[in-house]
Amino acid sequence: APPERLPSDTVQLVFLIIVLLIGLPSNCLVFSRILTLYKASHKDSVKAGFLLLKLNLTITDLMLLFFYALPKLLWNITYEWKGTDGMCKTHNYLSMASYYLSSNIIVCIALDRLRTVLGASKIRRGKSTRSIRLLLFFAWFFALVWSSPQLVVFQTVNVLPKSNTTWIQCTDVWTSQILNRPGTPPSVPEWILRPPMQTVYELSHLLLVFWGPLVALSVSYAIIAIRLARYSMSGGPQPVGQKTENVKSISLISLDMVDSDEVSCELVIKRDRTPLTPLKAITSLFRCRSTHKKEQNQAAVQPMWRRRLRGKLFRSTLLIVAAHFLFWFPYNVASLITYFDIGYKEIIAMHAYFLNDLQILITLVNPMLYAIVN
Repeated sequence: APPERLPSDTVQLVFLIIVLLIGLPSNCLVFSRILTLYKASHKDSVKAGFLLLKLNLTITDLMLLFFYALPKLLWNITYEWKGTDGMCKTHNYLSMASYYLSSNIIVCIALDRLRTVLGASKIRRGKSTRSIRLLLFFAWFFALVWSSPQLVVFQTVNVLPKSNTTWIQCTDVWTSQILNRPGTPPSVPEWILRPPMQTVYELSHLLLVFWGPLVALSVSYAIIAIRLARYSMSGGPQPVGQKTENVKSISLISLDMVDSDEVSCELVIKRDRTPLTPLKAITSLFRCRSTHKKEQNQAAVQPMWRRRLRGKLFRSTLLIVAAHFLFWFPYNVASLITYFDIGYKEIIAMHAYFLNDLQILITLVNPMLYAIVN
């Protein structure tokens, strides 16, 4: 007979209801707010680019709620897969695409911050959002491609083949092969059912959805920290009235003056192939200061690394990335441990099953982070 509902299933049911009741309206509100700000901002500004990234990240949160949390809630209520085999494949494909896309957008945010720090003195209109749109295209493309195996490895199966009662579930082909009646022909090619293919499938998923993006995030923010530290140790900003023959020193002044997070000055000194004269550089600095009205005295301006770390967009970036890492790390570490000791797999399945659902808490945290930063 079909098994009775476990206490953990009831806990998961309540958890999913809470997540949906809070996550759907809050993310819809955030989406509407960010969309309004994006439409009001200059389409080629750095701020508009980051709003576009946050807009896509909010879309992924909504996808996680609609394509993962909601179907799983209905599945928990019925305690049986009531959909068709095609719906089983589609559910797993869209939910996995949501996870991949969430990680990819986080990587896009890190790469955008890296680009901003490395090229702060080269920011020009017409190029700020072009590269971001290209990053987003690849983020969506790879998320949809990497999720395609779900259309093959997931299917419906009767868990009770030796009973007169049917209990249909949506599961992977390796589990289906174990549960099917002896002699039942496989629904996929034989080579897919081999144990090494299951290992490749699971490890590639862990690599693409978490560990690969984690390496990209670590490298990006390490370079950002090193570059900002170099700027801060280069002697700090020089007085505006002080002339210098060194083009590199002029470049450092322009880097310090450009507030690329708030897009106050999109270009202070144009770095062409021919070096700028000190007089033109100083004139550009004064023009930026008069229009922006934030720097009262160049000698009193804080070092760029400190101003960037206090910037709203940079602060928002760090919070979003840290939250993503915090809520996704436990499940992916637990999944990786199972490949070092098979005994852990049963322990995690029995006592740490909630770690998978912990990942969707990010859909509640991101709107709070946006509210805190704003």
